[in-house]
Amino acid sequence: MNRTTRVMGLRTFRWRTIKSWALKLTIKQKFMFAFLPIIVLTSMVIGGVSLSVSYRHLRSETLNISGQLVYQVLLNVDYRSAEFEKLAYDMVSDYKFQQIARSYQSHRNQIEGYQNASTLGTIISGMTISNPDIVRIYILMADGTAFSWQKGNPKVGIDALGQQEKSKLDRLAEVERSQANVVSWNRANDGSIQLVMQIIDTDNLSLLGSVVYEMKPEHFRISLPSESSLLDPANIVVLNQENDTLVSAEDPLMASLVDHVLQQQELGNDLNSRTFRYEGNSYLMVQANAEYSKWKVLSFVPMDTILRKMNVITYSTMSAGLGSLLLASLLAWILSGLFTRNIRLLQENMKKVEKGDFETRVRPVSYDELGRLGLQFNDMVGKIRNLIREVADERIMRQAKEFEVLQTQVNPHFLYNTLGSIKSLAQLNEQPDIVRMTTCLIEILKAALNKKTELWKFYEELSFVDLYIDLQKIRYQDHFRVEYDIAAETEALYVVGFVLQPLVENALYHAFELERPGGVIRIGSRIDGGQLRIWVRDNGSGMDADTVARIKSRMSKQPKGLNSIGVKNVDERIKYQFGEEYGLTFASAVGQGTTVEIRMPIMQEDTTR
Repeated sequence: MNRTTRVMGLRTFRWRTIKSWALKLTIKQKFMFAFLPIIVLTSMVIGGVSLSVSYRHLRSETLNISGQLVYQVLLNVDYRSAEFEKLAYDMVSDYKFQQIARSYQSHRNQIEGYQNASTLGTIISGMTISNPDIVRIYILMADGTAFSWQKGNPKVGIDALGQQEKSKLDRLAEVERSQANVVSWNRANDGSIQLVMQIIDTDNLSLLGSVVYEMKPEHFRISLPSESSLLDPANIVVLNQENDTLVSAEDPLMASLVDHVLQQQELGNDLNSRTFRYEGNSYLMVQANAEYSKWKVLSFVPMDTILRKMNVITYSTMSAGLGSLLLASLLAWILSGLFTRNIRLLQENMKKVEKGDFETRVRPVSYDELGRLGLQFNDMVGKIRNLIREVADERIMRQAKEFEVLQTQVNPHFLYNTLGSIKSLAQLNEQPDIVRMTTCLIEILKAALNKKTELWKFYEELSFVDLYIDLQKIRYQDHFRVEYDIAAETEALYVVGFVLQPLVENALYHAFELERPGGVIRIGSRIDGGQLRIWVRDNGSGMDADTVARIKSRMSKQPKGLNSIGVKNVDERIKYQFGEEYGLTFASAVGQGTTVEIRMPIMQEDTTR
């Protein structure tokens, strides 16, 4: 077979496969495939033109809006800096402040220093009361005397600065003088904004010292209109006149972008914008310069943001095309539904039957083959319903019979009367042990029969097991004793009823040789790890590791040494009530006794009522 023959055979096979698939299409699918090509072609033409025009328009609008927003931020920052400088100048120009500053051109004594500190505190309080963003003020006089004020402390400290802080003030003032600046703005290492201002004598313009104001960065917080989605305040940076960063988010990327722009000397002297690449990403930078403070505001808009806007348009266009497709599909669905309504009704009623509704019936809209199929479905559902009712009735009758058998097995009134007669006879014959045993047994029976729910309080469980222990002590003549270690906070918690008695019984019969005295059973409780832990511990002979392992792995086949019915019942009841993570655990060693621990959730109320 040559290559041409193989190719033709493959094409024939594919054509037959496609033809077979097309023949199996439903009427609904055929309508949908008829409308889809027209809708897809129309959507592609309209969408392509729309996307091209939208991208050019979006880029132009982004530049325009970004420039306006950055300029608004610049005006706000420039106004705040000018306003604060005026306030700071008013303080250092205050008459009393000037008098104090002049007095430190010569040495002053300590008493005058404290008086001056008090006066400065009054002046500073008047300034800071309307400026909550100021956190610290340092004043360095001409003779080296330093004053400091800190928010939250109304007093001004004299010489309260360490040598390191004084050196820092000296350096700031020296830089300011070397640059011939009366004021300068800087950013401290802790992120606060510093204004360094010289104290100039208003009479002769001589230098009297320097003042450093430290304020929260929030003083120059950058706020944008809520409708702005192009700019993020975290992407805006404010530089001072020396191009040092004053206000910026704690983002290493912003610092890297600023360093890149400064190294490339790409900052201009007016409002401008440009795009650049950094580490494989494109950014749109918009710059605005302040006239008063000479500060610069830079914004960096990732081009991905613009592309995301473009994605919205793309998704909108795609949604419009998809909407057209859905509209055509809906039309095909309606038309085909006119022909397949009986099938739809049959399918809907089958779903109801799956959910357990055996009263549903199909009402055919026509009596063709599909209509007759619906009638047959109705007949089948009716038969299934009758069969289920018969099975349910049979189960109810069987349960009723079982309950009647149980009722005849134990008659509480008969037991009470019989035990009461035994107790009376023992009293007449002066048999105190029999009287005690009968009394305990009556109370045990009463507690078991009067309990109406699965849960009761822990102290009730302890009272019940006390009755059982008293009964056994009479029998074994106090050859064992019981010690309690009950946490007070656990007594009022709810527990599954009758869980301690099988464990205590297990310890009595299998841990001790009750003919010999010295057996000790310890019952304790704690709240640990969000769970209630109750344990029964004995000092009996214990079990080896293999025995304990078999108990843990398969509670249903418990070895000799455990009351299999009682212990298994306790474990299963707890797991059934609360889940598999709760129940019994065992710890034992030969010659060291056995500990059976119950784990239950902390229950403040009975949830089974």
